[in-house]
Amino acid sequence: MRMDKLSFVILSLRSGRRICRMSTALQLWKRSTESLRQILRLKPQNDKVLVAIAVASMLTACTQDLKLDGSDKKLAKEEQSKSQPVIFPDYNPSIADGKVVYERLKCAECHGVEGHGVGGRANQDMTDPNGKLAEETPIYQYKLLTYGLKNWDHPVLGTTTSRREIWDLVFYIRSFNSAPLSTAELAGIKEVFGANCADCHGLKGYGDGPLSHNLDPLPANFHQYNRFYDRDDPMLKIHISEGLYPSAMPGFLDREDSTNNVVFDEEYIDKLARYVRHFHIAYKSNYPEKSNSNPSEQK
Repeated sequence: MRMDKLSFVILSLRSGRRICRMSTALQLWKRSTESLRQILRLKPQNDKVLVAIAVASMLTACTQDLKLDGSDKKLAKEEQSKSQPVIFPDYNPSIADGKVVYERLKCAECHGVEGHGVGGRANQDMTDPNGKLAEETPIYQYKLLTYGLKNWDHPVLGTTTSRREIWDLVFYIRSFNSAPLSTAELAGIKEVFGANCADCHGLKGYGDGPLSHNLDPLPANFHQYNRFYDRDDPMLKIHISEGLYPSAMPGFLDREDSTNNVVFDEEYIDKLARYVRHFHIAYKSNYPEKSNSNPSEQK
């Protein structure tokens, strides 16, 4: 039992010192013990080591999620060595420029022009909003394309492609199953965001709303790459739907904004998640003044 409790403490602390809702917490508790034993390779009597890990996690307040679900995705992440650094972009990656990279690298020969996959080459349909791709974080995809994966038959781009191009490519690929919001949608959601979210997160998403200085922990800054590139889209939707304890972030699922005539159902939560994403990506090209621009020259 002591092992189970420590496992739960570690999971809670490593996800930004946030304690999950009871239903989620119970699921994590049930799944965490055996996976943690396997990862740490510790015997039940090694309590002192586990306590040290818990204290270290609390002091560092790591913001990355530790997913101990035994899935292939977790195993794939473990294959990505810690010696493979993630170098974040200098400014928001561009979906439009990612399309240029996709075409130049001839990705469509295997993945198809619209990401549906070509039989016999790449069978994964990257347009499926409930598929594997939708459950991957941008950081994971960046590392996958940059460094490759053992026994994975795919070109390694890190030696031939700039990090700017790879980040652009990541978000272009992600747009296959999470389409950019239209100009009209952005304008409409901006009003709703301003009425329901901006007091804490600020109109431009920097976490600097008028109420932000009175909150602990501070509201999320949606421009923070190391935080939001390490979140998959389903996680963003859960946070918006259910809230995030112990922060002041409330759950919005099934709420109503009568002023803007909006019901926060699952469909609208999806749009809000994409609106959050739009703060740390660019829809248009970062090089509009160069009609024949080469993103590989832009470091």
